[in-house]
Amino acid sequence: MKTRLVYLTTNIILLLLFMGCSSKSKYEVAFKIVKHEVLLTESASNKDSLFKEQYDLLFEDETFIKFFDNDSLTLLNNHGLFAVGTWSNNPTTDSIFFMNINNIGKISFLKQDEEGEGGEFEYLVLKSKSAKGLIVNLLLKKDYYYESKKTDLLSVSSNWWRVKPTKKETKDQIKKRVIAQIDFMLKYFELIDDKQYTTFKTTPLICPYSLYSTGMDINPSELTEYNKLFYDYDDAATAYELLDKGLKSISVYPADSETFTKGYSNALKEIRKFIELS
Repeated sequence: MKTRLVYLTTNIILLLLFMGCSSKSKYEVAFKIVKHEVLLTESASNKDSLFKEQYDLLFEDETFIKFFDNDSLTLLNNHGLFAVGTWSNNPTTDSIFFMNINNIGKISFLKQDEEGEGGEFEYLVLKSKSAKGLIVNLLLKKDYYYESKKTDLLSVSSNWWRVKPTKKETKDQIKKRVIAQIDFMLKYFELIDDKQYTTFKTTPLICPYSLYSTGMDINPSELTEYNKLFYDYDDAATAYELLDKGLKSISVYPADSETFTKGYSNALKEIRKFIELS
């Protein structure tokens, strides 16, 4: 009797584990938006025109989107613009796909899955369903550029510092935001090395540091772009000063004989420590 009970218990556990694994949606992955189309219809309103501008800005240049298992989504484009929202795939109508991007709005799509050369699901085609004033069509391709076994750089926890605050921040809050940005850069350069990418991007970092093969410098002209991360120019100037003093605290640039990115990481670790203790 005891053996039978153990057998039944084991089977139930295995069944629950199987059900948990099988419930994962195939869309809970990262994609790159390889093509987008945002069109106004004849019945478009001024609000639709505003939404079109926001979508175009968000989708315009190498935008990555990640659908998470808690029904949330994130987007990050090549200019460092970050957005969050929710998504769902109607379980009763599998061809319908919903996306709701915060501060822009909800869209319902007709969904179509497409295979890649390997015969596996690789492309997701989304076309506006019952659109009135605005048509949004997207072609998504699976792409894990911002992911490694160690980190997920499309997560909210990695990108919260990109969200512009709604009020002025204290120096400690600004410091926390700057440190979070440096942490993103450290993870990014580690990812570049781990995945052996031959190039890297600087624009998504939104940082006033200029990166060279022989070292780093800080560029005052980048302060206008950097200001997008802060409530106002004064808060951005406080953050800039932290980065400036952090860089100047390094006596000898800690270059690495293997890669430029490891040299940047060495320097950023010293800068982070300086800012943390300031």
